[in-house]
Amino acid sequence: NWIKKTPSIKGFSRSPKGSKIGIKRGELINCDHNFDAYEGTPNFDITKLFCTETNNFLQSIESDICYYQDFFIGKEHWNYTSHSKKRGVVIVSLLKSDEDRNIRTLIWCDAGEKRLLLAPQSNRRKLFGGIKNQNQNVIQTLIKSVPWLGDISANSFQRIKEPSFEKELANFELSKIVENYKFGVLFAKNGQFLEEEIFSNNDPSGNFLEFLDFIGEKIDLKGWTEYRGGLDVNSDSTGKNSVFTTWNDYGIMFHVSTYLPHSTFECQQLERKRHIGNDIVVIIFMDGSTKFDPSCFSSEFTQVFIIVRKKFIKGKTHYRFALAKKKGVTDIYPNFPENYYHEKTDQLKDFLLLLLINSERCAYKAPVFSSKIQRTRRLMLKNLVEQYQNK
Repeated sequence: NWIKKTPSIKGFSRSPKGSKIGIKRGELINCDHNFDAYEGTPNFDITKLFCTETNNFLQSIESDICYYQDFFIGKEHWNYTSHSKKRGVVIVSLLKSDEDRNIRTLIWCDAGEKRLLLAPQSNRRKLFGGIKNQNQNVIQTLIKSVPWLGDISANSFQRIKEPSFEKELANFELSKIVENYKFGVLFAKNGQFLEEEIFSNNDPSGNFLEFLDFIGEKIDLKGWTEYRGGLDVNSDSTGKNSVFTTWNDYGIMFHVSTYLPHSTFECQQLERKRHIGNDIVVIIFMDGSTKFDPSCFSSEFTQVFIIVRKKFIKGKTHYRFALAKKKGVTDIYPNFPENYYHEKTDQLKDFLLLLLINSERCAYKAPVFSSKIQRTRRLMLKNLVEQYQNK
């Protein structure tokens, strides 16, 4: 779908009324002013989610789609470029739609891609003829439709005709696709809340090992040929084992603290922090009743903590979740019930993996990442266009 954005999650959005976003103290989390905490939504029916394909609730789904590759490549279309004071290099791709005679428009800039359908009210024949004759009527219509293009003159757009530019654009689009994820997993004993204590644990409990078996498969790193998440697969320098799984064709590597190298002399456990401290999302498995305090962790990179606690109910393992995210990270879906332990099932695993991936995608929009992503895109677009200008 050209215009539709993230699939609807009606019924799963968090309303301020009754939700616990922003609480400072809960049953599982103590937060300072730098974090928002979420321990569940009152009276939320999670069975609605379990009765639905979980990938329907994947956030920022448009970031997985190569619109240029799917809609433009192989069809006659036109690429124009100009420069905006606000956005830097701007590329506009235009394609006449065979179905409705509208013009599919893809705008490339440092903030991402924007999709539009241009349907001018008058002089339609002249407009379509104008594309082929490099007429600026289409561009003028576009500038009127997108306010932030207002600082660009229609006459400043240059058409890039080289076929190789289309391939470069397709490769640039493909470079944004995230196919694999890495998440940290830390084991916290009862009574532990300090970072040094948790990173130093080297004797995992049976509850923690059961949880690792639940979220993925224990693998031997040496000789591993799939996604490795920055771990050494040649000489065991980052440990002998790890945990790996897949979800909807995404590869997921877990950086498990107790599988990473442990130092008996160095309390900071820098080798473990080198990996987990550079994970955007980290699971904290709390083996006890101690509350988690995210302010005790020093990583500037980690944006979201998923807290997990186990309980044995009627002879079966159940898990309860909570979430702490840094200010600036957008709301993470799906919701889950407040004060509720979920039975360990394959559906619950799907739910947790979805929550992890959505957490990372929402973290990309936090200022600490979005500004870097924007600068990188601006530079890449500039370098791409400079190769073809004035040819």
